[in-house]
Amino acid sequence: YDRNALKERYKILGRDPEQSILNAVRQACHQTFLRDDFGKTLQSIKANFVQRDYEGIFTADANSLAVYSAAYVPGRALCYFEIFSQTQFRKLLAKETTIYAVGSGSGSELVSLAAAMTRSPAEHQKVNLVMQDLGDWAGVLKSFEATVRKVWKISDQQLLC
Repeated sequence: YDRNALKERYKILGRDPEQSILNAVRQACHQTFLRDDFGKTLQSIKANFVQRDYEGIFTADANSLAVYSAAYVPGRALCYFEIFSQTQFRKLLAKETTIYAVGSGSGSELVSLAAAMTRSPAEHQKVNLVMQDLGDWAGVLKSFEATVRKVWKISDQQLLC
């Protein structure tokens, strides 16, 4: 692989990769954060957690799912980035690979995997990320996918969702 090209890819996330991830999430969720009912919806989600009503959380309407993602994706994406940045995963992300992510509707896996892809050579990179979840997360995932492609320069050929 081209070592100079890989050095350039490392620059995509900047000196503080974690902040770059948080910035991408903030950009993708910008409209959600501006919603008047953000706090009320988040409190409802938290109440459902206390009641262990997971189906109520993860099969809710699109607006509630967007609030869930805005609130919970940042921390989870940072944790997953640490995992996906490990050597064994970077090797997988440098070639043609299919990754199945069950329960990944909220977008944490998508954001962190896309960030970790900038840590691997791009020449033969072709990652097929298959995300499956109980609820209809299409709107949330579409926003995250568009954002990470734009800010981290990830092509359709490199990442298929």
